[in-house]
Amino acid sequence: MGMKYLEEHNFVHRDLAARNVLLVTHHYAKISDFGLSKAVGEDQNYYKAKGHGKWPVKWYAPECINYLKFSSKSDVWSFGVLMWEGFSYGQKPYKV
Repeated sequence: MGMKYLEEHNFVHRDLAARNVLLVTHHYAKISDFGLSKAVGEDQNYYKAKGHGKWPVKWYAPECINYLKFSSKSDVWSFGVLMWEGFSYGQKPYKV
């Protein structure tokens, strides 16, 4: 629901990782740390970064790294990496 809310309100999180997911109960989690989140322009469906920063690239989609474009789709990629780590007990899906 948190990711859906961000997309509906034209925001990208840009830092979805295990350290930013808080377990409230056994079946309920909340997204935290919105320090890297950005508003997406109404005329486009992505945020374009102005340059490389100190980013958590392990969770970033290729278009974020190569073209500096962040969208709800790149947040889904990050969520996929997060889920991979969770279900594989911390294993990485690829080498960085």
